[in-house]
Amino acid sequence: MNKWIIAALFLLPSVAWAGEMHADTAWQLDQQRSTLNFVSIKKGHVGEVHQFDRISGEISGNTAQLDIDLSSVNTGIAIRNKRMQKHLFNVGRFTTATVTLTLDPALTTMKKGTMKRIKQAIQLNLHGVTKSMNASLLIIAMNDGLIVTTVKPIMLHAADFSLTAGIEQLRNLAKLPSIASVVPVTLQLYFKRP
Repeated sequence: MNKWIIAALFLLPSVAWAGEMHADTAWQLDQQRSTLNFVSIKKGHVGEVHQFDRISGEISGNTAQLDIDLSSVNTGIAIRNKRMQKHLFNVGRFTTATVTLTLDPALTTMKKGTMKRIKQAIQLNLHGVTKSMNASLLIIAMNDGLIVTTVKPIMLHAADFSLTAGIEQLRNLAKLPSIASVVPVTLQLYFKRP
């Protein structure tokens, strides 16, 4: 259920494609062409894919930022969405998760039509806690923008963001024997060229 984590987090690596942009312009995330997914595992073996419907972000200068609207969690079941908003993410207090990344200057020389695989440290702020983690990403420079995808899932640990109590509440409400406290997150982000 830690899906929120999301993500987010990973979109930041896309910042690396800022190589051809001017310092005073910013790449904007195209929400319609971007996805941020996470997988929850219940009963020890039942996996379900969820997403966040509203994400925004930009690459400006040597900094990238991704904002995830936690109230937009979409599990495909309305009551479960509401329970996650209230008991897991506590959206009344924490409305947004934010991922930030500082660019490696060596990445700013990418040319259109090329791709690069990188391992990048990102900062995720979720539920009032900020943690640094590593992400393996593939960056593809397109004619009209940059695509950033996860090479492998980012594993988010609920305990790192004080979310284990929320997962336990969800487990009790759904009368489940277990809900995993480690959540795989994947993303595909599209940043429009300025």
